[in-house]
Amino acid sequence: MPFELGLAVEHAMSRRAKHEWFVFEPLSNRLKKSLSDLDGTDPFVDEGDPDGVITELANALSRTRERPVLSELRTIFNGLRKKVEK
Repeated sequence: MPFELGLAVEHAMSRRAKHEWFVFEPLSNRLKKSLSDLDGTDPFVDEGDPDGVITELANALSRTRERPVLSELRTIFNGLRKKVEK
């Protein structure tokens, strides 16, 4: 996660185009341990399970114009899971 998050933050800071980034963690208050440079950032705590990730992803995207609803995110997740299980 540190590498990918670093890329997202760098992209957001170096471009004129607006780019938002989000931090997801399975446990509350673990950000200091994971990435001390992001202390002060409020992560979306997903409890480490797929439903938590889907819920927090919906929360993160709530500010977008065409935000997905939970059922759409669950459909995408189920499709991805089927592909991975093959």
